[in-house]
Amino acid sequence: MKTLIKRGAAAVLALLLAVSLAACGGKETKEFDAESTPKALMDAGAFSEELEELEEDILLRLYELDESKVTAAAGFGSTGLTAEEVAVFEMTDEQAAEDAELLLQAHLEYQIESNVDYRPKEMPKLEKAVVERRGKTLLFLVAADYEAANRALG
Repeated sequence: MKTLIKRGAAAVLALLLAVSLAACGGKETKEFDAESTPKALMDAGAFSEELEELEEDILLRLYELDESKVTAAAGFGSTGLTAEEVAVFEMTDEQAAEDAELLLQAHLEYQIESNVDYRPKEMPKLEKAVVERRGKTLLFLVAADYEAANRALG
């Protein structure tokens, strides 16, 4: 009888665990929006200076992205005083986003290598930089205030 009760309790616990995991898995992460995400980050005070908007063709060249795979893009960068920048890309599909994520990671590595001697005070920002993919969208972020950035991103 005790074995039957133990098995029943184990089955109930397993069912509860499965239900709770399914509930977590069902929560969909909101994709980044090329228009509103950079604005929300700037409005939140994530940057120490006003960033300059980058034209889309310059943005795509900077991150080495294939124009035919990008459906929307927006980016802002420092005027040269800091390493701060933000860019959001909406790609044609998730595979294109996955490929682009590698290019954004390479851009970050280049920024780190370029700034280690040139602007060593910017290294803490670069070491915390965010390259994040949500579905078919991507965020590249180098900020002064990552707490403000996290609040803006929700």
